[in-house]
Amino acid sequence: MGVKKSNNPFGGIIIMLLWVLVPFLSVRGCTTKSESNTKTTEPVAVETDAETFGIDLSDYNVSIDGSYSKAYTKDSKGLYELTGPVMDAAHILSEDEYYQLNSFLLNLSEKTGAQIVVLTVPELDGIAIETFSIEHATKWALGQKGVDNGVLLTVAMEEHDIRIETGYGAEGSLTDAKCARIIRNIIAPAFQQGKYGEGIISAVQNMAGILQDDPSLVTISEEETDSTPALIAMAVFLAFVVVMLVLAAKNSKRGGTVGSIANSIPLAMFADSFTGGSGGSSSSGFSFSGGGGSFGGGGASGHW
Repeated sequence: MGVKKSNNPFGGIIIMLLWVLVPFLSVRGCTTKSESNTKTTEPVAVETDAETFGIDLSDYNVSIDGSYSKAYTKDSKGLYELTGPVMDAAHILSEDEYYQLNSFLLNLSEKTGAQIVVLTVPELDGIAIETFSIEHATKWALGQKGVDNGVLLTVAMEEHDIRIETGYGAEGSLTDAKCARIIRNIIAPAFQQGKYGEGIISAVQNMAGILQDDPSLVTISEEETDSTPALIAMAVFLAFVVVMLVLAAKNSKRGGTVGSIANSIPLAMFADSFTGGSGGSSSSGFSFSGGGGSFGGGGASGHW
């Protein structure tokens, strides 16, 4: 039994057109809808060129995304020019954190003459943080001339490196061990949680408290107090006692007395071993350009 052929060729053509057009129109409709949605949700680009708005990049500005930033310049050697006690070139501080730090450090310098500067940078460009820090501290000459009570806290974000650089005059109170403890117990834990401003502010307050001998600013527990100076003082005292006994024994053979030897020793030579500097002088007409302080590599480095 044969199959009967259709005498209407148009029916087949219409069916073929429907098979082609229906999927095409469906896909086209979905594509058009997707493009429409994409155009609707696309963010509007906003011009942020500083020259367009006539913005002075030497001023502090709140960027369009709400973050706080400032432009910093460098000299021919690649070292930052000092513009204030807070040099946040890595832009990790909020506006409130910047002002809190800036006000605190300016007040510290006005009242005591000690200068603490915070420097944050995006990266070190292959330079060791110890070299980077001492070069900036030396260039800026932080602290009073002859007193050398300057301190530089450097933070390198890319390398996760931290350095506290202390001037000659600050090393006696803010010892290397205390600097290491501040980095290890205060800065690093906060940074590991992304609380950069909190870690820096707390570290600066501890450093200022130690420099001023102000316990209200020091959060390091009493158990963690550095015992190195006390051990050194005890060793010096014991050595002094031994020398006194030896001299007394020799002098007794010559008819002298222990008292005569003791009275002949100027006690003033030991005064600086047990008393700190006054730290109470103020810097009149202070502008943050450094007071002529010197650095010798004291301090500590750390990592988070």
